[in-house]
Amino acid sequence: DASTRRGSKLARVKERPAAEREPPGPPPVTEDTPVSGPPSAAIAESSGGVTAPAPPPRSVIDFGLAHPTAVRRALATQPRRRDVMIVLASVAVALGLISFTFWWTRPAPSPERGGVIVLSVPEAAEVLIDGVQVGETPFSSASLTAGPHQVTVRKAGWLPETRELRIVSHKVIELRITMQPVP
Repeated sequence: DASTRRGSKLARVKERPAAEREPPGPPPVTEDTPVSGPPSAAIAESSGGVTAPAPPPRSVIDFGLAHPTAVRRALATQPRRRDVMIVLASVAVALGLISFTFWWTRPAPSPERGGVIVLSVPEAAEVLIDGVQVGETPFSSASLTAGPHQVTVRKAGWLPETRELRIVSHKVIELRITMQPVP
């Protein structure tokens, strides 16, 4: 409830210590004090000064002469630790979301690529790179990943030829293969 929170804020302004508070009700009765009041007070005085215990003093809040608006304004000007922590947490979450979005949406680095040109005698032979048919001779490709590859050339009536080669990034390798007829 907003009014309860506001009241608790105001209650924290200045509370007097119990020693400085004035006890509620009339001043204490002593032997020199003339008895005036209801008959029960006179009976209590005549019975040896024994009285009923006084109720405990209530907490007294002293706001001085400050107007409630001035008290609220004074409380509002002090930075509150909880508010600062909320702002810092919000900034941290925002930065986390921004960095997460950047990390997952950036383009992946492309692998290093190189090329090969395969020529054969006779022409129109099948070309297989790493066991996958990719075309016929004369064959060229510039999209092979850098590293070792196995190139096989085959044609009906001719013995297949296989060569190991290493593709270097940003380089094109020319491979000339002369096939032997089947005996």
